[in-house]
Amino acid sequence: MLRPYTKNEGIFKSPGQSNAWVGEDLSGANQEPPFRSYGGQNSMASNTAIFESDGTGGSMPHTAIADVANTLVIVDASYYNVLPRFDGNLRRFNGLTAWTVPCTSSSRSRYWKNLGNSYLFRWNGAPNEPSDAEAEKLIDQRYSGTLVVIHADSHAKTTPSKKVMWDLRDNPNNSMWDPWKAGMSACP
Repeated sequence: MLRPYTKNEGIFKSPGQSNAWVGEDLSGANQEPPFRSYGGQNSMASNTAIFESDGTGGSMPHTAIADVANTLVIVDASYYNVLPRFDGNLRRFNGLTAWTVPCTSSSRSRYWKNLGNSYLFRWNGAPNEPSDAEAEKLIDQRYSGTLVVIHADSHAKTTPSKKVMWDLRDNPNNSMWDPWKAGMSACP
């Protein structure tokens, strides 16, 4: 939908992502076969707590975000959805249910490995998930230990990658990842 207006697909590629591509990765060298045609997801990602990708929750309305100036919406990443590194449930703003997916065994609990230049779904003839230490090193490579974060009020800033990765753990009641600012609870 944006192509007639942008006229340049290069704007969707992060200059800090050396193997960025838009449209389709025809080489097949960088990612698992099911993920080779998700164009443009290899430079920026959306906060999965706001933009759920599995079809169960849909996107959160902008007016429901508790603190737009302190809520991460988009961040430098190598896959289109991302979450922080943590072991817990975000509590929904209405208090009815906890957002439990990160506590399950699904790949979402490891979506933090898509931050920066790390990529959870990489491929080398077989699935080749990075170790935690390798993922942290790759995340730091994007912009020398920093990531660009766009907040819900549309301001952007460079933030240390460790802060982005660990903000929910270190700041559980006012995390930039938590659109409800309702805190988190431990996994069962």
